[in-house]
Amino acid sequence: MTSQQKYPGYEELSSYLTQSKNKSFWSFLLRYRDAIVATTLADSRWRNLDNSWATNFIEEARKLERERRAKKFEDYWIDVIKEGKIKREILEYEIEKEQILNEIN
Repeated sequence: MTSQQKYPGYEELSSYLTQSKNKSFWSFLLRYRDAIVATTLADSRWRNLDNSWATNFIEEARKLERERRAKKFEDYWIDVIKEGKIKREILEYEIEKEQILNEIN
């Protein structure tokens, strides 16, 4: 387990959630069976394993969704700020243009 890895199988779960388009717990279990087997203790009970992996799957999926949503909002607000700046600059140029036209007349 690396220093960044939070629990056994974290890297596999994180990789699956970030790279897969159609995410499902079942397809994760099938795809990473070898990694899951490697992290399983001899005295493990299936319900405990199911609860543990399902909980990790759901928590990581929610975390990823929050991060994506935060990025989407960040992009939105950055665009709003840029658009506001451009509109203010245009308004300033229009005011300046009107002042010049009034001076000419």
